[in-house]
Formats: sequence, C-alpha cells, structure tokens
Amino acid sequence: VFGLLLAFSIAFILRGISNPLHYLNTHNIEQMKDVFLNNESNWVVMCKKSADIVPKMFENTARNFKDYADFGVLDCGGTLPSGKTVYSKFELNKKIKPVVFAVTQGSEGKPVQAQAKHILSENDFSRWVSSKVEPHSYLIKSSKTLKERCLKKDKCILLMKAGPISNIQKESIKSAMNEHSSVSFATIDSSRYELSIEPKLKFKYKEGKHVALYFNKLGDDVESKKKITQSWKIGYFNDDMSALNDWIVSLETTRKNELTNVNKVVTMKRRAKVKPKVVDIEETKAETSQQIKEKIMEELKRKQTINEIEKRLKMEKEGQDVVVDLEEQEEEEEDHNNEEWIDLS
Repeated sequence: VFGLLLAFSIAFILRGISNPLHYLNTHNIEQMKDVFLNNESNWVVMCKKSADIVPKMFENTARNFKDYADFGVLDCGGTLPSGKTVYSKFELNKKIKPVVFAVTQGSEGKPVQAQAKHILSENDFSRWVSSKVEPHSYLIKSSKTLKERCLKKDKCILLMKAGPISNIQKESIKSAMNEHSSVSFATIDSSRYELSIEPKLKFKYKEGKHVALYFNKLGDDVESKKKITQSWKIGYFNDDMSALNDWIVSLETTRKNELTNVNKVVTMKRRAKVKPKVVDIEETKAETSQQIKEKIMEELKRKQTINEIEKRLKMEKEGQDVVVDLEEQEEEEEDHNNEEWIDLS
C-alpha cells in the first residue's frame, strides 16, 4: 500500500512539474497585470473554471509552444478590479466554445479571440497559436502600415529585402527575432518601394544586397495642443544578415553613437524603375564596322613592320647595306591608306 501511495505521489509531483498551464484568478492583481499589461510577454488564455477539465488540445499546444508564450486557465466570469468581468471588458464571444484568447507583445493588452475555425482540431489550434506568438515579420506596403507596424513601436527592425533571401539568412533573421522578442520586425520589398530617409543614410538600392534599419522611438514631444513632433534614433546595417543579431546587441552598447537622429516621420513610395538604355542599332553597326577596320589596319601595320625587320636582318646577314628610302615608304603608306575598304558589317 505504501509503495502504491508513493507511486501516486511521485506521479502527481511530476505532473505538476511538467504541467505547462498557469491557473489564474481575476482577484490576483499581479497576475492580471502580467497577462493584460505586460507588453514584453505573450499569453494564451482559455476561459474555464479551475474545476473544469482542460482539453488535451490546449495542454498539448501549451507544451509545444512553451518557449514562445505562457498558457493560462482563467474563470472569465470573475470580476476584475474595475468591477467588470473579463468577458464584458474585452467583449469576448461566449458562443464560441471554448473561449480562447491571446494577448501578445505590442497588442497593448487587447486580447485577440480564437474563432470557431481555429479550434476545430489540435492542428488548427496550433496554427493559430503559431501565428500569434511565434516571431514573424510584418510585410509593409504603404506609409500607413509602416507607421502602424514599425514607427509606432518602441523598437523596430525594418528589413529591406532586395530579392530572394537564402535559407541561411532566414535562419539568422529568425534567430535575431527569438533573441529580441521585445523588438518588432517588419519587411519591405526595396526593389519596389523606397524610403524617404534613403538619401540621408546614403543608401542606394542594389539587387541581392539586403539591409536592415533599426528604429528606436524616443517619444512624442508635445509642442502645442495642435502639433506633436516625433523623433527616432535610426541605425543602418548593410553587412551580411548572419551578423544581424550581433549588430542589434551592439546598438545597445558599443554602437550607440552610430545612430542617426531623425525628427520627421519616415514615409515610403514606389521606387522609380530604371529605364533601359535605348540602343541605336544602325549606330552600333557603324561603330562595329569602324572597329573592325581599325583592327585590320593595326594588323597590316604590324605585319608590314615584321616584314621590314626580317628584310633588314636578311640584308645584314648577306652583308648588304640597309638603306631606307623615306620618300618611297611614305608613298607606300599613302597608297595603302587610299585603298578602298569593303564594309564588313
């Protein structure tokens, strides 16, 4: 009997250690602050009373994504310090069962509820959780999304993609995202879009040369009731993407002085296409024909010079005097220059 009790005790303890779920309470102010007001962590919460059985789908997903988020179980019918329930304060749809929501970094404490299609199976739920808590980069296509997804964030890395990114570079970027979870990441296709700050940074687009910009928001300076000025410190990285993580770390330490101050909102527009040079075919043919003529002339002169040298050497060998008739040579050159050329084009 003692052995059986010991086995159950050990199993219970191990289950507690391996259990990835946090059981939350609306009356615990510190817990509620951590879930809804902590902008540096991700939470995925299921609305269930503590006595209710938690679906295996939720527990398994929590175990798989424990490195990216905390998973909690909360009685959402409980009242918050404001007197409202979690259901009413955040307008959660109780008709979707189970009620699950995510509060992620940068969401400013606003939960995003999983829809019915997201909880049909464990695979569907895992995909939804992955889209919310795993590091990812927002694709930017306008000045509005650039402002919302990057410039409004405290810290943002904007990847300026100049063509396909290799798998090695992708892994390096993903590693940087994991290491710097408090930094937002966004991406633009720099072959199609250009930034207003490019001249200041002396940036010139080059196919295959990816770069990264670091935006550190310094805050809003209210000069008057009508006017608000914004400012950033911006870093410019044009090295190999495999060193991106080290560069981000260095911006907080050794490279602080390399950041550029910017007091104007960065915007973007379509990059002007480089017009291909129009080639005049007739002109090209004429140039090619002239080049051929010049090469033939050079070759003839070279052969003539060789013949003269061989003639002189032969005469010297036979003991004859070497006499050069300059007038005769000039006449030969003049005759040669006046020969009619055939157009080889």
